[in-house]
Amino acid sequence: MSVKRPTVFWGNERVTHAAIIHTQQAETRQRLPSTEPVLLVQDTTSFNFTHHPATGGLGRLENAFIQGFFAHSTLAVSQAGVPLGLIAQQVWSRANDGVSLRETRHSRAFEDKESYKWVKGLPEHDACVTAPAYRPVFNNRATRGHMVNER
Repeated sequence: MSVKRPTVFWGNERVTHAAIIHTQQAETRQRLPSTEPVLLVQDTTSFNFTHHPATGGLGRLENAFIQGFFAHSTLAVSQAGVPLGLIAQQVWSRANDGVSLRETRHSRAFEDKESYKWVKGLPEHDACVTAPAYRPVFNNRATRGHMVNER
């Protein structure tokens, strides 16, 4: 059996985040029960690549000296706590332009803020899940819960 280097896989133009997530979503849809409610659990993970300065496409994390990217995932979980799969995932990096998000927070629309990730992680936004209708969503305390629960 021939083993190819990981760079052959990641260097392939056909290997994209969207293609990988689409496959995961399709498999998750097949595992969703048709009659039972499913819990949607969201969280954001930061990937710190500060010690890999040659890596491109990174942005600042907690401050300008910490470089990396974020992934915000929505997982479907059965009522028994069994993970069913990935419903949605957003990946982004912040700009390294020196502009503080705190300085512009009152002038940006909600859809332009990082906190909008909680809304984009809901199935109505990505059309991944169609049934059943009742799906509780659990987020951490950083969520703008009142904005999410009004939908």
